[in-house]
Amino acid sequence: MMNANGGRVRVGISGLGRSGYGIHAQALREMAERFVIHGVFDPWSERRREVGQEFGVREYSSFAEMLADAAIDLVVVAPPNRHHTAQSLQALEAGKHVLCEKPMALNAVDAQAMADAVPRITRITPDKAAVSTSIW
Repeated sequence: MMNANGGRVRVGISGLGRSGYGIHAQALREMAERFVIHGVFDPWSERRREVGQEFGVREYSSFAEMLADAAIDLVVVAPPNRHHTAQSLQALEAGKHVLCEKPMALNAVDAQAMADAVPRITRITPDKAAVSTSIW
């Protein structure tokens, strides 16, 4: 996946704990030829500052501020589990691609809301639709 202008995919990470930082940020660092971390959000300002400085990226003081940044192509949703559904839906509504840490939702109703939103909002092209469908 490349962004619209053919460059690396610009990623925003929400949640800088074990998954967001320990798994996703480290994996993205190893795939620097395809992805670049553009910015990070965590409600704990000290953690946000620490990771922002480590990666030399923008630090957002709110999730909404990160979503408003048109430069971000993909949002990694990795806050505490109770925020996965809301943040994923907000990111989709903002026109971002989404990688949501598991579990995607805490119950079947929320999981269905996420699945229902994808065809309505998705930026996945028809040739990639099978990938999207297989996720659900």
